[in-house]
Parts: sequence; C-alpha cells; structure tokens
Amino acid sequence: MDAGASKSIASATVAEQAALDRMPSAFASAYAPAPGRTLWAAVYACPQCGHHHLARGRALEALAGIRRARCGRRVWVVIARRYRGGGEGR
Repeated sequence: MDAGASKSIASATVAEQAALDRMPSAFASAYAPAPGRTLWAAVYACPQCGHHHLARGRALEALAGIRRARCGRRVWVVIARRYRGGGEGR
C-alpha cells in the first residue's frame, strides 16, 4: 500500500474508518509522466461497474485515496504498481 494512503487511513476518525471499510478498493497501475509531460496517470478497474478508468494528477500521491470514478461511484484507489518513464535515467 502507498505510504500516503496508509497515513490517511491511520489519521481517520472512527466514523471515517467505518466509511472506508465499506468503500470498495480499486488497485491501480500508475505511470510516470513522459518526457515533456507533467501529469501522472493511473488506470484501474472499477469494482462497481467493472470498466477501466483513468485518473490523472500532478503527483503520485494525488492519485491514491478516495476518488469519484468516471462512472460516478466512489472508490478507494490503491497504487499497486508503478511504472517509470522511459526518457530520463536510461
């Protein structure tokens, strides 16, 4: 689990924790920005509707946590895999 996600779970109140326990988890693959781009991308299969959705954010930490999926349902996104860009550092 992502360090940022575990921090937010640990700081949740009892009522918030109960809501998180009922919220379905979506395990995402995160992709680093390509050279010249600034946004991270995460693709996950929605546990509610079964389709794949795309999330974008300026930082990797912004992708994890509670999100409203494109189908309109709320899911808890967990970054399961992270892929780095191919341009820098190779």
